[in-house]
Amino acid sequence: MAKTEDVQQQKVELEATIAGLTGEIARLEVEHGTADTLAVAEPLEQRLAIAQGKLRRARGELLLTDQALARLREAAKDAAQEPHRRALRDLAQRTLPERVEAYRVALASLAAAGRSVVQALHDIGNEAEQAGHSRAAELAHPSAEDFASGAAGRVELAYAVFGEIFRLCPAYVAQNRMMTINALGRLTVSVQNLVKGI
Repeated sequence: MAKTEDVQQQKVELEATIAGLTGEIARLEVEHGTADTLAVAEPLEQRLAIAQGKLRRARGELLLTDQALARLREAAKDAAQEPHRRALRDLAQRTLPERVEAYRVALASLAAAGRSVVQALHDIGNEAEQAGHSRAAELAHPSAEDFASGAAGRVELAYAVFGEIFRLCPAYVAQNRMMTINALGRLTVSVQNLVKGI
């Protein structure tokens, strides 16, 4: 297969040939126009026809050379992009699902740990009340179910999570957008669908 540099050099040579033939044709046309006898005009017409034929052939070769050069450049571009396409497919098909699953597990674990803390606070409140603690009312806390349903409790549990999420993406937390863990599956499928075309 021809190298890009070789084809580029061939193009330069053809362009020079075309420029030379164009100049020769222009000169021959002037000479032919000033010819005062048929004996002078006929050889000029023959030379003009030969030069025009060479010009057409050179232009055809230039067109083929341009097409070959475009194919070589496209092949070089494809070769340079292929490792990135492979990396993109790998990131979308393997890395992203692995990391989204780890994130989902971490969020599920966070939710379970949060419910466990809420239940521990609820149990503390119950035990304080049963023990007759003087500040049992301050230690009272709703159960995990009641807290999840909106009962007043230690808001630090939720706000600490929001604080960490805020570090991930402040704009979305500021807009109070919330989604379930199931949104992560949709995220993975959405990205993988976009990458399938590569």
